[in-house]
Amino acid sequence: MIIIVTKNLDTFNNPTLFGLFNFLEERKIGSVLICKWNFFDYKFSHNKIIIWQEKPDYRAKNIFRTTRQLYIYIRQRYFLQSVSRKIITVIGVDPEGIIWAEEIRRKYMPNAALDYFSFEIFWKHAYPNKEKEICACKGLRNIIVQDTLREKYLRQESKIDENVKTFYIPVAVPDILEKPNYNKVVDIQKKFNIPDNKKIILFFGTFAAWSGGEIVYNLIRNNKLPDNFVLVIHSRYPFNPSDNLQNRMLQLANEKTNLFISTDYINSFNQTIDFLKQFDLGLVFYVSGANSMYTGENIYHIGFASGKFSQYMKAGLPTITINLPTYMDLNKEYNFGYTVDGADEIEDILNTVIDYKLLSQNALRLFKEKLDPTIVLNKYIDQL
Repeated sequence: MIIIVTKNLDTFNNPTLFGLFNFLEERKIGSVLICKWNFFDYKFSHNKIIIWQEKPDYRAKNIFRTTRQLYIYIRQRYFLQSVSRKIITVIGVDPEGIIWAEEIRRKYMPNAALDYFSFEIFWKHAYPNKEKEICACKGLRNIIVQDTLREKYLRQESKIDENVKTFYIPVAVPDILEKPNYNKVVDIQKKFNIPDNKKIILFFGTFAAWSGGEIVYNLIRNNKLPDNFVLVIHSRYPFNPSDNLQNRMLQLANEKTNLFISTDYINSFNQTIDFLKQFDLGLVFYVSGANSMYTGENIYHIGFASGKFSQYMKAGLPTITINLPTYMDLNKEYNFGYTVDGADEIEDILNTVIDYKLLSQNALRLFKEKLDPTIVLNKYIDQL
């Protein structure tokens, strides 16, 4: 039996972790997810999800709520005690997860191995719990990172011993079996009545300054999109008018005929790939912010930790990325699209002759050769 410990809200938006759970399910390997929030509605036969209950505050005025929390608290601890001898591996997800995983392992199953699934690397100057993370990492058996670049910085920042084994597993959609989904993805061209002679560019995911929102805003506001292109911003969540950048983008969408904002819900990872295939170009922009845990050095050295980039490649979507080291190197090797510094360069690219078919083939080859996590994810499970 395996325990996976995380404090992340977006655990199952992460295709690699979702793939891990699916592969464990397919092999009928029992696992327990310990998390803080009930954010996941999948039902598994061999996987159990525990929404962790801290010891309740007995001074609370609501005695019925306190009693219920106490019952859950006792039941959870009893469960861990009862299965402790069956636990062979405890996996901590990201810095907060590995700290918590080591606490649980030390208390309930000290003989179990400890593995670290790292998708976010927090630098010491920006992360107040860095010493706790370093301490938790002293007992590691394996680390799971996305590439050699991410490994270098994880070992450096978390002081991980060189004898700890590494598995390189990109954040990407593996070959997983999902529940049959008979809902068709939205036809963007039909929904927004986009003429056949227009090329459609996609910005996919969270629209914020750290994801290059200002670059996209300037591209549209300064009329740097050629007449034969339109831009679709697809956000999982509706834009928030109280967010300055999102509000400015909403205003532009009302003013411009070449900008559309989509918030259509996509039900699965495989359906996401189908959705992406209807576009001509994708944008991947990451802008690092000083002294931020998530958007500082962590995002500058994002490497193969971008699920958005990997999904574009799996869909064969030619892509324009920001000039980060990993994307520049990959584009030199695979020619999946273009790397730029800002909106002016995007305009220049779009005014050239683009070989979409060739770039698409190269993107698919890049995914197959570098980004597909299926084989290594299964190898990792083999040694559990």
